[in-house]
Amino acid sequence: MDTVAVHPDHQHQGLGRALLTEAQARARALGMVTLDAWTRDLPGTLRWYRAMGFIESDHYLHVYANYYTEPGEPDRAIGSRRRRLKPMAALLHARLDEEQQLRSEFARIHVLPPVRANTLNSGLL
Repeated sequence: MDTVAVHPDHQHQGLGRALLTEAQARARALGMVTLDAWTRDLPGTLRWYRAMGFIESDHYLHVYANYYTEPGEPDRAIGSRRRRLKPMAALLHARLDEEQQLRSEFARIHVLPPVRANTLNSGLL
């Protein structure tokens, strides 16, 4: 799952819970048995996902390579270019042990803990 977001003016009214409940129902209908949510390491966000029955799994790095941040970043991220294609941005995952090196190469690095529902068939969801 990529994003569950509610405008600040409408938070704390159960809308996020309703969106997540619908996403879970659709995932179940497609035969999925787990649901991962990829989120930044923000205390409020993690608290909400925990309250929704998710647990944290392994942390990892989110690396944003963006031409508009620094023109050479996308090329460094992909290694080599395809003819007539100009990379403008790349979103990459990396291991935590690579953080120091990647921070020297890219402007935007976030440490992320994915949160995972144990199962879409559990009583938690």
